[in-house]
Amino acid sequence: FNQGKVETLLEWREALGEHASSSPQLMFTCAMIHTDRFQFEVAQDELTEARRGFDAANNATGMTNIHIQHALIDLRRGEYRSVSDNMTALLDGALPSAMLRGRAMHLRALAELGLGEVNDAIAELEAAEPIFASESDLFALSAILQDLQVAYERAGRLDEASSCLHRVVALRRKIGRPDALAHALNNLG
Repeated sequence: FNQGKVETLLEWREALGEHASSSPQLMFTCAMIHTDRFQFEVAQDELTEARRGFDAANNATGMTNIHIQHALIDLRRGEYRSVSDNMTALLDGALPSAMLRGRAMHLRALAELGLGEVNDAIAELEAAEPIFASESDLFALSAILQDLQVAYERAGRLDEASSCLHRVVALRRKIGRPDALAHALNNLG
């Protein structure tokens, strides 16, 4: 998925047909692809199948990923209050990894931003940033910083917004994906 092989994954999913449910990670990955393409109904169906597989395997990480992916779909639908409430409930419990905690915090921050709670969103993004930095996930770190830059701008904290943007550009250059760098450079104006 991270290497741009999405069509191959979707072809595998199609070839497996009804047997794909025995591979919940593939189902989950396909749900992520469909979410990115705004094909929410298909994504929801894939998540339902993935949930069955993860639940049968007692896979806490998989189940948490399912909750987070549902929240991402709700976020893209503009259901900010639902996302905030669901991620708060998720964060109140024990999560299988720091990265999942960071992802849940990121989504809650975006929901807060959508609700106009800019200062809360900033605090949440600032708290999530070190999680992504410690996990060495440069793309996720750059996404947090890009959203933090937007939040700082909305709060009128332009020096901090500029600093975030420069860090995003540097990280995206390091990642080496031209599309990711172009997305960051687009915000330079």
